Amino acid sequence: KRREQPNVRGEFNRVYNCLIHDLGEIVVMACHNGGVMLWNANDCRVSHCDIARNIRYGISLRGHYSSQRARDDGLNPDMGNHLSRNNVFQYIRIADVGTDSGDMGAIHAAHLNEPDGSCINTWRQIVVRGVRAHPSMKDWPPDGIFVDHPYSCQKQVFRDIDIADAQGRP
Repeated sequence: KRREQPNVRGEFNRVYNCLIHDLGEIVVMACHNGGVMLWNANDCRVSHCDIARNIRYGISLRGHYSSQRARDDGLNPDMGNHLSRNNVFQYIRIADVGTDSGDMGAIHAAHLNEPDGSCINTWRQIVVRGVRAHPSMKDWPPDGIFVDHPYSCQKQVFRDIDIADAQGRP
């Protein structure tokens, strides 16, 4: 039996002045672990946070389910009904993330928008230091910014992002 997607989304949430450190692995959601994660979120603000020593993302923003994985997990992809828009991430420091992961980034986004849609999110004044996987990890090296499914992440705004020591692309 397939589970239906909820008709609600996270809106108007605020995450301010947080220290988020030393995050481990949650087995059932290991590929989605992040210091701050917003799914199907609109009009949220994340500001003045320090995120460090995480196995996967520093920050991850995701929109609607539109993948085969959602169908494989028993979810009905909503094909654009839960887009993520008007979120702002600012004044954030991310350090030493992606330690057991590949094909990812300290700042991550996926399925935010329909291709050529108008859902815009802003990332500004973010410092990233150290996005390096353990040498035993054989996947693509982790990046500073990773925009997954690029046609569903068009028109995002990245300003004043300082990335150093990324194993993959800055």
